[in-house]
Amino acid sequence: MLQVDQTASFHHAPVGWKPSHPNPFSPDGAYGEGWSCFQLLDRDDADYTTGKSPDGPFGVVAGRCIPDLPSRLCDFLRYEHGYGRQVILAFPEGVDAGEIIRSAWDATADSRVVRGSDPPVVVHSTTREAWEAIQRDGMLKSAARLRAEGYLSASPLPETLELSGYYCGEPGEYADYITFGGLGHPSVESILVSKERGSFCLDRDVRYEPGVRLYLDLHAVIRDGLGVRDGLHLAKVRDHLPLTPYLIHAIGVADIQGDRLQEWTPRLFTQEADRAFQQQWRRSGRHGGNA
Repeated sequence: MLQVDQTASFHHAPVGWKPSHPNPFSPDGAYGEGWSCFQLLDRDDADYTTGKSPDGPFGVVAGRCIPDLPSRLCDFLRYEHGYGRQVILAFPEGVDAGEIIRSAWDATADSRVVRGSDPPVVVHSTTREAWEAIQRDGMLKSAARLRAEGYLSASPLPETLELSGYYCGEPGEYADYITFGGLGHPSVESILVSKERGSFCLDRDVRYEPGVRLYLDLHAVIRDGLGVRDGLHLAKVRDHLPLTPYLIHAIGVADIQGDRLQEWTPRLFTQEADRAFQQQWRRSGRHGGNA
């Protein structure tokens, strides 16, 4: 195991290792729930995927142009170590993972510090039925808390075996968190689309029934010590997040089109909802100059 300092240790994968290969650092080649990985491909793009091969560790596979790589690595190591997992880093030859981590370790230590890469606003997408429950409760709740409370209205669409299998591949504590996406990205609509269709669907141009996009003040969440960085998600919050003072606006179909009929896709709804939000945000004077 290589160690940058007492809290930034990792296993450096041998050349040619992939997450689907046996564990080179355990006696029986198994991973179990105590391992994760971050694989940087020798590929000049910013694409990345998260997930788990059947017998491999959960983690991320990314192109070497992934944004904010040093900060992501530090966040990933801190988060994974916090849950007792050992981390395997697989980097191209000539790329010094330890040096990358050292370059950002101290600067990323305080979770309450807003970074230059932190957008002021993040988005959470939910169904119309769930939005009614969220307003009654005055807060967003994690999937784990909703299940514990028997709050079925927050997940009105059934999860198929395919969707359940995806969640089973994630570390168990992921259900304890509420995750967020960025402005301009339809990715947070994917779960709604997938549940509606009964299978995974990342097609941003497929027709679907939109819910409500919630726009939240990420900088305030971070400054108040509620933001959790795991190196994979843009941001997430544990257990629950009060709507006050963090919710800026909620945008649904009625806020965009009124009574006009429209065939919606994740791409189109994201564009129109984000445009409506930015117009309201500017009028409110909370944006500080830029959306």
